[in-house]
Amino acid sequence: MKQIIEVQERLQTQSFKNLPQELQRFLITAKGKYMQLNPNCPHCESINVVQNGYYECESQLIKSLGLSIKHGHCLCKTCGKTFSTKYPELEKFLNDLHRFLAENCFRLFVRGLSFGAIAEYIKEHFGMSITDETARQYYKEIVLEYKDEKSLQTSGFFCVDCQHMKVNGEKSYRLSIIDAKTKACIADVVIDAENNMQIINRLRLHLLPYKIKGFIVDGKLGLVVDIKKEFNVPVQRCIFHIQQLIVKDYIKKYGKALSLLQLRNMYMLLSIFADHDSEIQFLNRKIDEKVIKQDEKKGLEEFYEFRKSLKKYRRKEERYLIPRNEQEMKEKLAKAKLFITEKHEKSRIEKIEKEWEYITQFLHVEGLPATNNNVEHYYSKTLTKTEKKRFRGIEALKEKITACKIVYNKWFKPTISLQDILQKYAKLFLYFSA
Repeated sequence: MKQIIEVQERLQTQSFKNLPQELQRFLITAKGKYMQLNPNCPHCESINVVQNGYYECESQLIKSLGLSIKHGHCLCKTCGKTFSTKYPELEKFLNDLHRFLAENCFRLFVRGLSFGAIAEYIKEHFGMSITDETARQYYKEIVLEYKDEKSLQTSGFFCVDCQHMKVNGEKSYRLSIIDAKTKACIADVVIDAENNMQIINRLRLHLLPYKIKGFIVDGKLGLVVDIKKEFNVPVQRCIFHIQQLIVKDYIKKYGKALSLLQLRNMYMLLSIFADHDSEIQFLNRKIDEKVIKQDEKKGLEEFYEFRKSLKKYRRKEERYLIPRNEQEMKEKLAKAKLFITEKHEKSRIEKIEKEWEYITQFLHVEGLPATNNNVEHYYSKTLTKTEKKRFRGIEALKEKITACKIVYNKWFKPTISLQDILQKYAKLFLYFSA
């Protein structure tokens, strides 16, 4: 009789009416021990089994949440082997909690937080302590999960460009391939050098599953020619990039403080590719006024104010870059040749004439864009100018680039919400609060 009383005291429990059906043969003691009633030995199926203590869940996350979960330990007197009674809801909670933390570490890192800042954020907002390295491993886990993910549907037209990076102060190069119409990131990789051979080899590798209809490329003419020769498809030299080179020519020659005449000549070259007639007409008026009033400074101020309002209007009307047809481009080129006399200006016109076939491909191939803007937008949305120079190792750079691709393509979508975690934690707290 005395022995029965001792057993009853040892198995004294709280009342839990909401335990799942599969747990009805189990109980949780007042001291947080989860144990099985009348267990069978999983090794020999014997019922000659006695309780043999417990082992406590060693998860630091569980302990930081104020939970003390003890798994009942049993001894089989028939075969002499031991086994434990694991709480299945704990495993589900730990898996969900692990996923929740991994997703948040990934989300916070791509938003610009360091791993140290992420660890502090987790502690402050979720009450759980993790180390910087744990945060990095969580982030890396999500990156590896999507590493081999691919965009299967493409238009066949691809923007190609390289971004210059720095790893420990040393130059590195990021090659990106973006679908010119769907804007999906097809590939985003680190290459050893920005040379034609490496770029073409990577294009051949990453575009192997797709039908290639054409490319839009920045950079030197040699790359454009080599890509066309390799893939035998139309290759468009980005018009926006050529316009950038025109502006750089003038800044290199005269500095940023251009005169009215220099600005007018620059816009005459820019206007070969897109409609800048408004700027040219305004500048011509100011040049005429200058002859009479000898007040260039005021004319420049008025032009920059006019250009600012014009940009705002074009953005609002979505007419910022109005392309010309080929006949208009030829007429503007001929007009520029009549007015422009400086050596660097003539040199740029000669280059434009030499590259004319590649500059005008978009006019002859349906669906081929005139600019590489999609890949430029991709770079502006992923790695900023300051961020792209801060990497300390090539692996960290590769992980970050993969993460950029994942977020940009909208592959990553959180699967575990804070509400899910709190609901499961509330049940565990009710059963096992320390």
